[in-house]
Amino acid sequence: MAAENKPISQMSISKVAAAQRQLDAAIRMMLIGEDILAITTIAAASYRLLRDVRAHEGRHVLSEEWKHDVVGTARAFVRGELSEREISIFKADPSWSLIEDLSRFIEETGPDLTMDELCERVTLDIPASTEKEFWRKFNRIPNFLKHADADVHTQIGEEEIDPRMCIMRGLSLYSDLTGEQTPEMQVWYALELCTHADTRPNYEPIITMISKLESVPNTMQKHFAMEMITALKRIGLDQ
Repeated sequence: MAAENKPISQMSISKVAAAQRQLDAAIRMMLIGEDILAITTIAAASYRLLRDVRAHEGRHVLSEEWKHDVVGTARAFVRGELSEREISIFKADPSWSLIEDLSRFIEETGPDLTMDELCERVTLDIPASTEKEFWRKFNRIPNFLKHADADVHTQIGEEEIDPRMCIMRGLSLYSDLTGEQTPEMQVWYALELCTHADTRPNYEPIITMISKLESVPNTMQKHFAMEMITALKRIGLDQ
């Protein structure tokens, strides 16, 4: 007797859902010490998906991502809070012309305004040439890992590979698009903030996560972060 044909269960996956799963996987791989090249490939793919979705909505991705950082740097420059070394580094960055323009604006508007007040007053218009140069540099490593049609003999240095920027940018875009964060994203954000005491958010559950992560030795933080992710997922399943 011929076997009865049964319908195959299918599950549709959106672009945002695919990016979320890639980003979560990249975070878990970072925490368990997987190969940095594989992590970079997955994190960059996730970020590119989210970037394209945001751009499709008519939003200017780079302007929104740069705004807070550029305004903060310009404000610190006006206040004399940047060292000569920091200034020399920023001068080599594609965003320096924007920082200079904003510095003049902040001098006129008032360097004592808060970041939120300044950001409300600023519209960041990135020149096409600056944006093109930024994405060229940003995409250099991901493209190296994806293509070999025109640059088969090109090499990169091991020290150039760091997927953290892709992960954090992807995390920010996903949060903005969905208003949510997965357990992986929450824990990774808290872990990154353990080394940035000057930018601590004042809301839960991030405050508690940071406190718990800082309660263990640095060498154990990634292992503990994985345990936190597992616990958060278990709580979600039990609810």
